[in-house]
Amino acid sequence: MMCSHSFPSCASAAASWQYVVGGERQMLALGRALMARPKLLMLDEPSWDWRADRARDLSYDLRTQATRDPILLVEQNARAALQVADFGYVLETGSVALSGPAASLRMMRG
Repeated sequence: MMCSHSFPSCASAAASWQYVVGGERQMLALGRALMARPKLLMLDEPSWDWRADRARDLSYDLRTQATRDPILLVEQNARAALQVADFGYVLETGSVALSGPAASLRMMRG
């Protein structure tokens, strides 16, 4: 289970759920999802409202988790999402603009 970098404040925050702010609430929700050991983890904007350093840690942890379990990731920041993805679909105005192996898409997008 991923917990090395992304969830350092979850233990203290769990005791006072109603006082948790955006990014911490996201961390707790993600942690709870991982504890259920899903066969497929679906994430929509998982780094929304996270500090930049925590978002980088999340990318590392997602990549580690993806070696064990499949992850479907929806993220506006295509550059960040393609860093952790094996395969990607890039949407523009609701249509697939690009698709393919993430490494190829990273090179195309610069």
